[in-house]
Amino acid sequence: MNNYWSNTIFSLIVLFSFVGCSHAKDKSALKEIKASEIIRTINKGKDVSIVNAIIYDDLDFTSVEDKAVSATNEVTVQIPRQIYFQDCVFMGRVSTYERMTRRKSRFPIYKKVHFGGEVCFYNCDFRKTLNFNEATVDGNLNFTQTQFNDTTTFNHILVNGTQSQFVKINANKEFSFVYSTVRGNLNFMDAQFQDKLSFSGLTAQNLILNNTQIEKSLDLSNMTLLGILQFNYSQCKGEAFLSYSKFFDRVSINETSFESDLSFEASYFYGKVKMNKSSFANKINTQGAIFIEVPEMNEIKRNNEEPILIETRPASTIQIN
Repeated sequence: MNNYWSNTIFSLIVLFSFVGCSHAKDKSALKEIKASEIIRTINKGKDVSIVNAIIYDDLDFTSVEDKAVSATNEVTVQIPRQIYFQDCVFMGRVSTYERMTRRKSRFPIYKKVHFGGEVCFYNCDFRKTLNFNEATVDGNLNFTQTQFNDTTTFNHILVNGTQSQFVKINANKEFSFVYSTVRGNLNFMDAQFQDKLSFSGLTAQNLILNNTQIEKSLDLSNMTLLGILQFNYSQCKGEAFLSYSKFFDRVSINETSFESDLSFEASYFYGKVKMNKSSFANKINTQGAIFIEVPEMNEIKRNNEEPILIETRPASTIQIN
């Protein structure tokens, strides 16, 4: 074997070895930490910065001691410091919200969390449910390359940071980000969803869903998107709902495959809409939808022959066959 092929094979072996090591979490190489130790660190007023660890037991951020009663039946837990996890495995549930019943009272207490800094779970692995509901995050939110193995909810949250990153995540169960407000950009590029995905009721600046794979339904209904929506080079195998929403800037849905029904019902599109080279297996519902400009739909593929009716402002109706 000559030197060229020897060097080539050696390089490939090194490359694949590196790739394998970078994605697999070797438990024997991870330190073990109890969730209670993390809560004690927060209670001491310190930043949380943990790399290469297995976290045992449930991590309940509402159990932090610094609490402020903001209403008769509502308690807000204050966590002013940075929260940073990288290459960690969470064996128990992780939560930022709790509903507690009280003796001799028919009114429950709601406990939620206010993070005063950055919150990062980079390349982590959640084995059980992640309940990030009702949280407020003053910094950026980062879950890049994280694995979600159970139901995951980011419902009714407020993020004040400019960049929220969920790039290359993989969610095995239902994933929801509903009725939440993100002051900046929300990026789910290269994400994979094995179950239902919902952003219903979301208010955000820009939403990036390029190169995503969605095995079941996608819900983008009742949204208010102040900036752009990018949903290019993606695949949605279930029903897709972009209905009853307001899109104030460009919408790009190019080279995306829809394998079930797609609905734009009663949505308003104030910017340019492009759906070039996309494929649509079933019906496209545009009933009550308003487009400021006629959408670009060049070289699309359709299995359903029903015409698409596009209503624009100033009032006119265009039929696309």
